[in-house]
Amino acid sequence: MLGLKTVESNLDFSRLLFSFEDTYTPQVEYDTGRRIVRYVLEGRRSKLVLEFKSNGAKVLGEVSYDGPRGWIVGKYLGKMLESLVEDAVRIADRIAKLRADKGDYSDLLASISWVSKLLMKSVLLRSELTMIRKGGLLGYVERLVEEKILQEYPVVYVSGYGDSGTFRILFVGGEVRGVYANIGGKEYVGDERVLNEFEGVTRVKVYGLLVKPEEVLQR
Repeated sequence: MLGLKTVESNLDFSRLLFSFEDTYTPQVEYDTGRRIVRYVLEGRRSKLVLEFKSNGAKVLGEVSYDGPRGWIVGKYLGKMLESLVEDAVRIADRIAKLRADKGDYSDLLASISWVSKLLMKSVLLRSELTMIRKGGLLGYVERLVEEKILQEYPVVYVSGYGDSGTFRILFVGGEVRGVYANIGGKEYVGDERVLNEFEGVTRVKVYGLLVKPEEVLQR
């Protein structure tokens, strides 16, 4: 579960003649593998936790409050959760559309059967044991560009396994069109940033597709 803190802010809750105010430091925690996003509002006197899960079809939300005057704050929890769920759905729809427009195949890389199909129609271009420093995987990809491997084949598949875990990257037309990684026992689909966490002695294999892309790039 990765986290990101933002600037603190005040929230004022009121009900009838009573009110409750606290200063919160928001923190966003996310686990892309489990499709969970958690908003933690850590206050000086209270704490709010709003958690969202996606099952692929819809976004589900839960909220909890720990602190004084819960009967005042509780009135607003449902509205806060509903508003954030609506925002999350809009953002998810926007991301899905962008991925469809770009042709993102990260979900296919998570399928062993699809990867097997891809390998059957590809040729092994390189297999080597290399040391990857943290954040250094980009350098390996840059070498593929310099050696014109990405230009020679319309689809290039790069896989690696080692001390950190495993990763799979798909290039279509020289551009990254799919990312899958399993690092520390957690799965990440479509998150390029997690590749910066990969490090250690790694067996890397590079494949070039021998048939037309449309023969394998199907869901």
